[in-house]
Amino acid sequence: MMDETREDLLRAWMAMGAYIRGNRLLPDLSMNEMLVCNVLADRAPDQPPVTATELCQRTQLLKSQINRILTSMEDRGLIQRTRSPEDRRVVYIRLREEALPRYQREHAHVLTVLEAVRSALGEEDTRQLTALIQRATAAVTQYEQQRRS
Repeated sequence: MMDETREDLLRAWMAMGAYIRGNRLLPDLSMNEMLVCNVLADRAPDQPPVTATELCQRTQLLKSQINRILTSMEDRGLIQRTRSPEDRRVVYIRLREEALPRYQREHAHVLTVLEAVRSALGEEDTRQLTALIQRATAAVTQYEQQRRS
């Protein structure tokens, strides 16, 4: 029974991931670019700028992935990278003001998709699903931390 439950969970997880990737739910940004934009757009003007290290931590992406994503985003005029005047090794990343409307359109589109999920599930099931996703994320995080120790 336990193996069947794990297999069902694996199939559901893979189906959702495949659907998201295969159907390009985000018309203008990749999912990883959306993650980066979300971190950058969430930064208040009075807070220090975001670094690549922080992006790695907040998105759970590898440094090599972040570097490729940032290069692509910079080439497309979505972000601006500047070196710290205090420490030239530190690079700050900012979402360009003219890129904000693109991110906001993508964000609104995702919210529309999620509204369809909420509408199909209802308010209570959506709250339960959200809590379960958060618990599953915590369980995977804990597993990975224990595995690495």
